[in-house]
Amino acid sequence: MVRVVRGFTVIRANHQEDLGNHLVEWTLEHPHEALERETILVQSNGISQWLKLTLAERDIAMGLEITLPARFQWRLYRSMPEGGGIPRNSPYDTDRLAWWIMRLLPVLQSRPEFAPLGRFLQVPDEKEGAETLRRRYQLALRIADLFDQYQVYRADWLTEWAAGSGTSRPGQGDIHRPWQQLLWKSVVEAMPPQWRETDRGTVHGTFLRYLEEWCPEDKAPEDTVQDPPARPPGIPPRLFVFGISSLAEQLLQVLHGISRFSPVVFCVQSPSRSGNPLYQGWGTQGRDFMTLLRGMATREEDLFRSPGNDTNLHRLQGEILEGRPGGEPAETDSSRDDSIVFHVAHSALREVEILHDQLLDAFDRDSALHPRDVMVMVPDIARYAPLVTAVFGGVDRSDPRFIPYTVSDQGSHSADPIVRALETILSLSRSRGTVEEILSLLRTDALARRFGISEGEVADILDRVLESGVRWGVDAEHRKRYGVPPRMEQNTWRFGLRRMLLGYATGGRDVWQGIAAMAGIGRGDAQQLGGLFDLVELLRRCNVELRRMRTPREWAATLRELMELFFDPRGTEETEETTALLLALRRFEDACGDAAYEEEIPVALVRDAWLGQTSPPGLTQRFITGSVNFATLMPMRAIPFRMICLLGMNDGDYPRQQTGVSFDLMSYREEWRPGDRSRREDDRYLFLEALLSARDRLYLSWVGRSISDNSPRPPSVLVGQLRDYLGESVETITTRHPLQPFSPEYFRPEGALFTYAREWREETELVPEPDVSPPPHREAREYSLRNLRDLLRAPGEVYLKEHLQMNLDISDRTDIPRDEPFLLDGLEEWSLKDELIRDCLAEPDRSPAEMMQRLTLSGRLQPEPFGESERERILAEAERALRRYRDELEPVRNSIPWSHPVLLRGSSGTAMLRDEVSGIRESPEGLLCRVLITATRIHDGHGSFRWSKLVTWWPEHLAAQDTGRPVLTIVAAPHGCVTFPPLPAREARRLLGSLVDLRERAENAPFMITVGAGCEWVSQGGAEKGEKAARAARAAFLGQGNRGGEYDRSRSLQRVWPDAEAIFGTEQFFREAEELYAPLPALFNREKGR
Repeated sequence: MVRVVRGFTVIRANHQEDLGNHLVEWTLEHPHEALERETILVQSNGISQWLKLTLAERDIAMGLEITLPARFQWRLYRSMPEGGGIPRNSPYDTDRLAWWIMRLLPVLQSRPEFAPLGRFLQVPDEKEGAETLRRRYQLALRIADLFDQYQVYRADWLTEWAAGSGTSRPGQGDIHRPWQQLLWKSVVEAMPPQWRETDRGTVHGTFLRYLEEWCPEDKAPEDTVQDPPARPPGIPPRLFVFGISSLAEQLLQVLHGISRFSPVVFCVQSPSRSGNPLYQGWGTQGRDFMTLLRGMATREEDLFRSPGNDTNLHRLQGEILEGRPGGEPAETDSSRDDSIVFHVAHSALREVEILHDQLLDAFDRDSALHPRDVMVMVPDIARYAPLVTAVFGGVDRSDPRFIPYTVSDQGSHSADPIVRALETILSLSRSRGTVEEILSLLRTDALARRFGISEGEVADILDRVLESGVRWGVDAEHRKRYGVPPRMEQNTWRFGLRRMLLGYATGGRDVWQGIAAMAGIGRGDAQQLGGLFDLVELLRRCNVELRRMRTPREWAATLRELMELFFDPRGTEETEETTALLLALRRFEDACGDAAYEEEIPVALVRDAWLGQTSPPGLTQRFITGSVNFATLMPMRAIPFRMICLLGMNDGDYPRQQTGVSFDLMSYREEWRPGDRSRREDDRYLFLEALLSARDRLYLSWVGRSISDNSPRPPSVLVGQLRDYLGESVETITTRHPLQPFSPEYFRPEGALFTYAREWREETELVPEPDVSPPPHREAREYSLRNLRDLLRAPGEVYLKEHLQMNLDISDRTDIPRDEPFLLDGLEEWSLKDELIRDCLAEPDRSPAEMMQRLTLSGRLQPEPFGESERERILAEAERALRRYRDELEPVRNSIPWSHPVLLRGSSGTAMLRDEVSGIRESPEGLLCRVLITATRIHDGHGSFRWSKLVTWWPEHLAAQDTGRPVLTIVAAPHGCVTFPPLPAREARRLLGSLVDLRERAENAPFMITVGAGCEWVSQGGAEKGEKAARAARAAFLGQGNRGGEYDRSRSLQRVWPDAEAIFGTEQFFREAEELYAPLPALFNREKGR
């Protein structure tokens, strides 16, 4: 290898590994002097880590400096004498420049040149003040970011504008150029003299002149092997630029300038020697960049090598390399070639589920393939990160199906809990302060620790808070901003905490000064309750304080105090996070101070300016970790992996849309220059880079079917072009997946689809004839009367709950109520009536109206004077039920209730019932009865029984007959009573034993019958009446007209039996109806209490 001592060398290769090996060989053959460092510029964290591993494999681990190009560029600028006059923190950095613009906009916006900005600053009259300032800052930040881009790509414009000599050019940008020119000139003039010429463009020109003065370009040695002139301070003895596919021309000029003193070696991945249709369409950015490099190069070297022709992927890569148009057959059978595959799903979640199965299959088929060999990239990782966590993280680590994974590129706002907590606190003055918002703060360990609350106590606190009636609002004052009348404090945090504190003080449920004490708060809850009280009280104070406008300096002091009050950071991670936030706060304060910005601003603006600086990390973020890595599709991420997967390749999502501002002058066609960046061209090129970086397999996926109507959806235009290029054979490597992961298609032995989720197999396999035999060597299972009741009410749920340990019909705990109880659903209304009835029975000396008032004060009902009719209806129904209960109880009111134990073994011998029946009373005539009360409506609006409610008491009624004497069961309800007549003890035990057997059978195989359909079938005559009974059962099961059936309301049945029509009317369906419900209809006295 020739020893190059200066010059601009460009090395091209189509394999990143070859470039890495070449860099290693260069450093080994031409080592530096002792203590000299090897400087390497990279553009991304992924390339940095991959290169470090490559160097480490050759025992090169010390004396390396791997850094970002922009950081290296500024270090060179500051290497000039006296630091080039550049301040440590440049006033032209985006976050600092924004405050200069913020200060000048009010002064300049009345000028006619600024008329085009009027629509950006207009706000409704009622939102003047804080909203005006916030909008002004947002505009200033956008302009500062645009000026930052101008400093890199249009420094000549800024130089002209600062001198007042900018020329107008005809074109679309005419209306925006005058105000930008005037604003930039005003910013430069407003700065202290020593800062005016420290913008990036001016500093860049100064540095190039400095190099020219040190050694004029025309006097530099022409030969790259001839000893170079002495290096200026700060220039490394050798510089490698690795894995970068695009650089601003300004930085290229810097690198070309220092190449007269030291060798600058560009290691560039180049997909093609010449033109190929895909390269012509996707490689515009790479070709433009290579043109710039070759125009500066003093030496070029190519390391191209053919990838072969043994697979579709290698053939495609070879065609791009050689410029062949395509169509050449691969050397293997394309029908068995899975080196390029396409997967079509119905949603992003299904994409991730499918990927998990496909990776497990790939690992099974290739033992040499490991998770670290797989890279998964998506257009937006924020959208896919929770889905990846749900699917990949939902598998237990001890499960062979667990795949280690890492999600990269998540910004600080989504990754740092303290930042998230601060966002919630600083947004409190603009938020409703719901239970979910406030308690989410306790998921931040540093905050929970400050208030003495442990992680395990958060769930208990949530239960207590919801029970206390808290819904939203810190207090009545907080709610006033949302139009709530004054002094309406019910369902606020202050309301709920006062209930809890009174309950702690009194230990009961008394009402004191309009506050209903909350029961169940004991001495052990003191610390938990105290911590929650301190948190809410501090939030209340902050809610008041944060509404005030303050100067930036005052805000900095306030926010430092706020962090001290809310957080107790411990450990390295929390300490680093807190330190970073405090440094960002100092930068905010310094930026405002440097710009002499002293106007009072609102908290929303401060939050945006402060927390907006906590951006994603640079080269310190973990990337290559030995796991399957999920990341965003980003430029300069062409790292070779054996398997590369691209998800989310949807039309409209990729290439991603350009989201610039309308006043960006560079975006107009007439202003375009070589080297300008384009988001869509970036995306096209990095798609090409991803294709070329896959060594064995390329996996592409998109949402190709609508989740609502199954209509087709096109893939990304890039995927479409690739599929067109591959030709007719593309269908053989395309898999279209069904909507659900439990589709029977996945379990057909002859089918091509498969899944490793064996749980779905157990649910989707239909059982034509249930196997009622119990598992071998099973211990006797004990059941309670409640188990039998659950069987009768929902037979189909038993199998999922007991056999598969799944409860699909449980309410979602994450659905935390956010509003006052203005509209009660059926379950909430029943719960209130039931509680009112229980309270009245427990405290007979108090009137139902008094108990109703206590319920209202507990926050469970609308506050007075609202909801009067609702309260009256609930009270009236409870009073009717109580009156009927007391009437039925009157004959046995002097009898002391007693309980009877029940022990009964099923016919299989492996199941038994063990429980007791309570509330048995004896009349003076010696008759036994049980009198019960319920808040449930036992009849529907047409006078028929609600079977799902009646079966609740059937097992207990059967068990009561075991006393040896006939027992009557009477149930009093708001709209009538129902009587269960006595049965002979032998018959009752037979029916009870049958229920025990059926319960055991339901755990081993899923039932398909429902309570309403079953009871309608037998009550209408069953098989004897035939069609009439079937119609009644069908209406209950499948619904009739606009009314849905029981099947529609049961997620468990839908999961086990996907086709309702297929199971209704089967022999098993009606057999289960007879076995479970045959004795019920004939027993009820329909007339009593009607």
